[in-house]
Amino acid sequence: MRAAWFADRHAALASRAHAARLLAASRDLPPALAGELHLARAQVLLALADDAEADRALAAAEAAAPWSFRAALARGEAALLAGRPDHARVCFTEAAARAPGRVEPILAGARAALADGRVADALETLRAAVRAHPSSSDAALALARLLALREETDDALAALAAAPLDDTARAALHRDPAFDALRGDPTFRRLAGDLPPDALDGPGERPLGGAGGSAYHARGELIE
Repeated sequence: MRAAWFADRHAALASRAHAARLLAASRDLPPALAGELHLARAQVLLALADDAEADRALAAAEAAAPWSFRAALARGEAALLAGRPDHARVCFTEAAARAPGRVEPILAGARAALADGRVADALETLRAAVRAHPSSSDAALALARLLALREETDDALAALAAAPLDDTARAALHRDPAFDALRGDPTFRRLAGDLPPDALDGPGERPLGGAGGSAYHARGELIE
């Protein structure tokens, strides 16, 4: 049954990639929308592990919307998946310069540091992200995850308690083995809360954000 699910999922993703390519090829589309479609196609192609075609889609997104921080961010995420943290870091720095008020490039930079074995740099980057974006559940979750892996339990719980956690973040608390050592703590159980079973079920697909990171999702924000 699981094999059939993956086969159906693969076919659906391939269909989405084809549809996005056809739409993006339309001459009547504004550049921002064309760029968004190219990014959406790149995400699907990376989920299918078609890295070469995904690179072409990312290049098309940059050509259509060169001002977009999401285009630079997506290039960096793809580089991380390809095992090129140095190149990813360059892309994330570019994304941060395009959108200095966004937290996503900062968190991505921390993931690049971790992929390169620079744990102390990643930790400082995440602390800076939390200071600059105190209401970001993504920043708090990323910092708490790294602290939990370092067995700094009190600091991890403090990071989680300091920011509002949405359902996506709380689902990650339930699902992520990085938090296994905290599960018996009453503070952790209170912060994680209860979620419906369907929020935690179902096999996943390869995300553009990589393991432990936030996947890129096109949201029509290429004008930023």
